[in-house]
Amino acid sequence: MTDLSKLPDSDFYELWKIGIPKTQAYYRFVPEKIQTRYSRLKRLVNGQHSKSLKEALLSFAEDPSKPTHAKISPYREELDNLEEKLKRNILLALQRELLIPIGYEVPRHIGDKPVLVPKDIWSRNLNWNNNSFKIGSLEIEDVRFVHKNTLDRYLETNHANIEERDVMPQGRPSKSGTILEAYEYLVAHEVINFTKPQKDAIYKIQMYIKNAYPELYEDKRGLGTEAIRGHIAKDFRARALKIKTQ
Repeated sequence: MTDLSKLPDSDFYELWKIGIPKTQAYYRFVPEKIQTRYSRLKRLVNGQHSKSLKEALLSFAEDPSKPTHAKISPYREELDNLEEKLKRNILLALQRELLIPIGYEVPRHIGDKPVLVPKDIWSRNLNWNNNSFKIGSLEIEDVRFVHKNTLDRYLETNHANIEERDVMPQGRPSKSGTILEAYEYLVAHEVINFTKPQKDAIYKIQMYIKNAYPELYEDKRGLGTEAIRGHIAKDFRARALKIKTQ
């Protein structure tokens, strides 16, 4: 498997964006036929039946006078068994490194980057009530699972040969990379309004950098209006135009 420790932060963020939230993973990483069956069972158990499903449910019990919960119970049992099986499959996929868990460390601050969830955390604490993992004081939230096939396609599409790729050394980030990071973060969290002038987005990017990288912001060379505009103008115009034509 690819050594994910060599992936740049920008790739981690892109992979996290296309991942599946933890609470949904067990019924979304399955063939379409199983997804369909799961959805039908959920509707039956929750009482959200189509006419045909209602008829099937009513005919299921020999005695139509039985309470509704008695008619539904076989479906509830099947749903419970299916969910248990699907959740076991997710654990197996994690153990076989077919799924990659990525999330954000708590407390989370603006400018933080997603991280891999360590095996000693997810292997001891895989519950489906929320999108977090927590052991003691260590908590990782907003966890998403990325399938190995998705990772492979992403790396192939982006021409990333990770084993031979030069990784930026630790230390001060480049201003170009920081501008793009700020822009992508603000876009993903819907902070940038593409119906407003581009200068509004530039100001928000500058404030993001000021809060996340104060030492970088002190030296304002490369963080002026025109420098930032040069990095975001093309994408900003495309998004703004798409909104106008909708």
